Amino acid sequence: MYRFTKYFILCYNSGVDDMRKKIRDGREKTFVAQVQKIHFTSPFSPIVTDHTYFTTHKCFEPASIIDEENVHLLALSNDEATFLRVRADLEIFNIRKNPIFFLAQTMNAKEMITLPREVYNKMVEQIDISDREVVWLFQTIRCGSTVWAQIFGSLPSFMVISESQVMYHSIAFHSDMLNFQQFTRTKEYEDMVIAMIKSHVNYIPKNKKVFWKTCILDDHMIPIIHKHFPKQKMVFAYRNTLGCATSYERAFGWLPMVKQDCKRLVNAMFVDKPTGSARTMKIFYTNGFDPARCDKAIWRAKLSCSPFEWFVVLWAAKVSTVVQCINQGIDIKPAKYEYLQEDPKQTIRDIFRYLGLSDDLVEIACKAMQPDSQAGLVFSQQNRTARGIWQRTEEAVQRCNSILKSFELPDLDSDFVVVPAPDRMK
Repeated sequence: MYRFTKYFILCYNSGVDDMRKKIRDGREKTFVAQVQKIHFTSPFSPIVTDHTYFTTHKCFEPASIIDEENVHLLALSNDEATFLRVRADLEIFNIRKNPIFFLAQTMNAKEMITLPREVYNKMVEQIDISDREVVWLFQTIRCGSTVWAQIFGSLPSFMVISESQVMYHSIAFHSDMLNFQQFTRTKEYEDMVIAMIKSHVNYIPKNKKVFWKTCILDDHMIPIIHKHFPKQKMVFAYRNTLGCATSYERAFGWLPMVKQDCKRLVNAMFVDKPTGSARTMKIFYTNGFDPARCDKAIWRAKLSCSPFEWFVVLWAAKVSTVVQCINQGIDIKPAKYEYLQEDPKQTIRDIFRYLGLSDDLVEIACKAMQPDSQAGLVFSQQNRTARGIWQRTEEAVQRCNSILKSFELPDLDSDFVVVPAPDRMK
C-alpha cells in the first residue's frame, strides 16, 4: 500500500511538473494558470505578513480565471504573478467589514493561482485606467488613516482599497538581487508598480472612484504615480512623532513578535542585505537621502531600542520621503491627525475641496468616523487595555532626537507640520 501510494504521488507530481514546464516554455497556450487549494497558513502578525501556505495542486485553468470577482493579486516575481481567491461573500472592499485589505485577503484565502508573468503582462497592457479617478492616501501609520478610509468608504461615489501588500511581497522576491533602495529605482520596479495599480483599480467598478490607503513600504511609488498618472490626487496622513510612536507602541508593543517585526521592516528599508547587522547598517531611502549625515552610533546601538524607538525610525523615514517629494514639486496634500481630532469638519472640508468634492458631503463623512476605526481587527481589544512600555528618560529622548536629526526633522516633542508644495500656497 505504501509503495502504491508513493508511486501514485510521484506520478501525479511528475504530471503537474511537466505541465508547468510546458507553460514556462510556451508550449501550452490555453491552460496556463495553476490553481492550488490552500489547506492552512502560518500564523499572522498585524505588522508583517510573510505567510507560508500549505497547498496542493487542484487544476490548470485559462488565464481568464484571474478576472473573476473574488480573485486578487498577491505578489509579482520575475517569472510569475500570484493571486489569492477568497470567499465570494467576503465583500473584501467593504471597509466596515474589512478595515485592512491584506488581512482579509490572506486570512480568507481558499485558493492560490499562479500565472506566467509574460501572460499577466499582456493582460495588464489591455487595462486602461487613464480616465479613472484615484485618491492616494500615504501615511505614517497610527495617524487616522483608517478613519480616512472609513470616511471615503461612506461616500456613495467611492470604493476603498485599504492596504494591499502586493509591493511588499513583490519586493521580497527581489531582496537577494539588489538592496531595497536600488531596486525601487529600477525600470523593473516601475513596471511592477504600474501593473499592480492597473490590476487593483480594475477590481473596482468603473462607475466608482477609488480611494487607496497605501501600506508601509509604498511611499516609493509616489514619483512613479506622479509620472504615469499625473491626474491622480495624493494625500499624506501624518501625526506628531510622540503621539504617533506612543499609539504604535500601545497597539503593537504587547505583541511578542513586535520587536522582531520592527527589525525586519527597518532592515528592509535600511540594510543592504536582509541578514545585515547594525554594524553594517547603511541608512538610505528613496529620493536621495544621504547616509553620510547619519549618526552611526545611533544605528549601532539600535538593536537594544524599544518598539517605540524602532517606530521613530520608521516614522522619520516615511515623513522624510514624503517631504522630499513635496520639495521636488509633487502635489501632495497633508492631512494632520491632530487637526482631524480638533476640528474634523474643517479638516475634512479642506481635503474634500482639494479633491474637488462638494461641501455637502462633509456631514456624511463626519458621521462615518468611529472612535475605534480598527474595531474589527484581532488586536483591537488588547489595544484598548495596553499600557506603553517605553520609559521616557533623558537618554531615550536624546536617542530619538538623534534619529530625527539624521533625517533633518524636528525633535520628539515638536508640533510638526508638513508644508504643502509652494505652488499650491499661491
